[in-house]
Amino acid sequence: MKRFMISLVMTSFGVALCAHGATHVVSPTGALNSISGAVAIATPGDTILIKPGVYRDFVAVPPGLDDLRFVGSKGVVCEPRDANTGAPTGPFFKIAADRITVKNLTVRHAAESMPATGNGIGIGMFGNDCVVEGVTFIDCRDTGLDASFDRPTIRKCVFRDCGIAVVVGNQGLLESCTFTRCVRGVDAGGNGIVVRKSKFTEISAAGPGVRIVGSTALVETCALAQCEGGGISVDGSGTIRNNKLTSVLGAPAIDLQGSGSFLVEKNSITGAQTQAIQSVANATTVRKNVVKGSALDAFCISIGGPASIVESNTVLDGGRFGLFCPGSSTNAIVVKNVVRRAGYGAGVLLLGAGSTFNGNTVQDCGGDGLAVGADGAQIVGNSISGNTIDGIDIDNASSVFVSGNKVTGNGAEGIEVGAAGTATVSGNVVLKNRIDLANAGAGTFNANTFGTGGSSALPQID
Repeated sequence: MKRFMISLVMTSFGVALCAHGATHVVSPTGALNSISGAVAIATPGDTILIKPGVYRDFVAVPPGLDDLRFVGSKGVVCEPRDANTGAPTGPFFKIAADRITVKNLTVRHAAESMPATGNGIGIGMFGNDCVVEGVTFIDCRDTGLDASFDRPTIRKCVFRDCGIAVVVGNQGLLESCTFTRCVRGVDAGGNGIVVRKSKFTEISAAGPGVRIVGSTALVETCALAQCEGGGISVDGSGTIRNNKLTSVLGAPAIDLQGSGSFLVEKNSITGAQTQAIQSVANATTVRKNVVKGSALDAFCISIGGPASIVESNTVLDGGRFGLFCPGSSTNAIVVKNVVRRAGYGAGVLLLGAGSTFNGNTVQDCGGDGLAVGADGAQIVGNSISGNTIDGIDIDNASSVFVSGNKVTGNGAEGIEVGAAGTATVSGNVVLKNRIDLANAGAGTFNANTFGTGGSSALPQID
């Protein structure tokens, strides 16, 4: 009985060892001196251990040769060039099997050649559930890493001077990677993409740094700087949070499109050339972001979808407009934001019908503090002061309700109801503006506090 049990245990242990696979050692000076040669003798589950040296293979892993592990170390360089002529030979790895791991090596100088095997791809991962970790990609002219099948994991990789650095498939995870001087950073066309803890620098005008077309995207804790073709672009739905974007040119720093919903939260954006945040998606929530120094003739934050929420953001120094809620932003809720020193347009331009503007601070902007063209808007409990033109300007809007606001020290009218506007103005404190009130439209006034506006104790009417 004991012999039977020992035999059973040893047999089980032996099966486990076999399932783990054999290890094949590749060395430039060894008997096995090419990675492709190791693949030729490998079986599913094997490990190919690569010693330092320069390898000029074309490595193809066919379907069914699953669970292979390619493990390199410092000094392993994979370069798809002819060993004699130096001419480019196309990609280095073309992997069609599932659950393949590639770790700790450098792939460089994949160039546009051999169209049948993929133009200039450093590693082509065309199987599912693959892992690429600790790999450096240099000067891969088309694509550094094509991981366009399902559930790839890309971790701690470096991409320099590549075309599209990474193509990511459904449910892909990319984290702790760096991208420098690439044409585009991440290009993803699937759902459930996660990009986190990564750095993007000097991405070209053909960018953006991160482009995702798909739902439930997550981009978080990334840093993007000097991206000439935009920062983060998502067409679908998802969450964009805790990212730092500086000097993003040519396109919005964060650009959201599609029919889904988004959460944009706690991002820091400095020096955007166009919009810092732009969304035309539905039900976007933009919360606790800090935007500084966007260029003139741009909106710092532009939210165009219906039922959106713009809450507790800080917008400072720049932009023709600080916050922009266009006509499509119906029933938007704009609350507790701070807008200071916006450009010559208006601190806030509110055009979406039925919108709420509550508890905001708008100060020292180059145009109006708040320009309202939104029917049925509720303007309640805001502090609007020191703006160059009007504090609150209501025109081309009907049934606007203005209550409980403090409007002081603005360069023109404190509250102006234009000829094409109708409003109920109740319980506001309007003091020390050049003229406290102008009513060329159909305004109804009740229980407001106005200053003298000069010599008169009553509001002055333009």
